[in-house]
Amino acid sequence: AVIAFQRAYGLTPDGIVGALTQAKLLTAQPIGTILGIITSVCVQYGIEPILGIEVARAESGLNPKSTLYNKASNSTDRGLVQINSLYHKEVTDAQAFDPTFAMTWFCNAVKAGHLHNYWSASEPVWKKCIPADILKKYDIL
Repeated sequence: AVIAFQRAYGLTPDGIVGALTQAKLLTAQPIGTILGIITSVCVQYGIEPILGIEVARAESGLNPKSTLYNKASNSTDRGLVQINSLYHKEVTDAQAFDPTFAMTWFCNAVKAGHLHNYWSASEPVWKKCIPADILKKYDIL
């Protein structure tokens, strides 16, 4: 369980509950809560929940506080679906790290046809976890 938690939250999966793991345990939202938020928002916006879950899993390991600094562009990918700070300046850090906002933003982006271009880097990961009929619905095949 410790290794799974560490993997989900971007920590070194060594099974040791050291200082970093303890700190994350105190601030992390349970994965079940995150899955519930993703599912609820996707259903509300008419997006297949498995799409939201698998993109978020590929992008952030389902960690709503996940970040990735991009040295080349001096930008940061933030939150569940890694909303980039340079290309999406309209999204504040607080919004990007809020799971409900992030998934609402994701659903709107998918509806606007941006699934492939916003999440192309992680597409090989999430694409293999989604049934072909759902991929076809979003023109990803």
